[in-house]
Amino acid sequence: MPKPGKGFINPATAFRSVKTQIIGVYGGSEEFQNKYVFTEINTAQELLRYDKNQLTGIEIRLNNALLSKDVQEELQLKLGNSLKVETREQLNELYYKVINSENFISYLIFTLIVIIALFNVIGAVIMMIIDKRKNLKTLANLGATVKEIKQIFVTQGFLLTLFGMAIGLFIGVVLVLLQKEFGFFMITQNLPYPVDFKWFNLFVVIATISVLGFIAAKIASSRISANFIEK
Repeated sequence: MPKPGKGFINPATAFRSVKTQIIGVYGGSEEFQNKYVFTEINTAQELLRYDKNQLTGIEIRLNNALLSKDVQEELQLKLGNSLKVETREQLNELYYKVINSENFISYLIFTLIVIIALFNVIGAVIMMIIDKRKNLKTLANLGATVKEIKQIFVTQGFLLTLFGMAIGLFIGVVLVLLQKEFGFFMITQNLPYPVDFKWFNLFVVIATISVLGFIAAKIASSRISANFIEK
């Protein structure tokens, strides 16, 4: 352990050390393994020249991580301002900001992919409109307005989007649950790719695809006009 102080450093006397026996190793990322050593508190206090009851911090693991905010507030209230109680998110604020930024960027990329894919929906609806052109004239002769005819194809295009979304979400959710349970896809030989299923993310995906699908259907149906039907 490096000794505190300023000025000239003699490498021979710059560190405190204790003789101890290594009893095990742990796995993890290379950065983590090269940064931390687990030892008994007495050994750590000896190296750091801490008093018997002197600590830099205590970490608490909860059975229910969702209660971390409530537990933090309760402990802070009981311990007062002399000690600082932080959740994992607060302690690693920069890390979680980076993670949230990555999630937002992934969402934007996903949205762009969906927009590109919805051009297929627009094309399919336009082809159906052209294919059913004679039928549109029949509907108009029977008294259907242009707005009502447009609504038919808006509904058809929207249902096409919902049907594709349902299939995609089903496959995606099944793959996530299987990966979480069995770890089919691996980053390394012993580390499966981490996944987590959240209802909020599912609702965001449903809302995004539904809105974009409705807009795509409206764009495709805008081709229908009174002149188009009469031709």
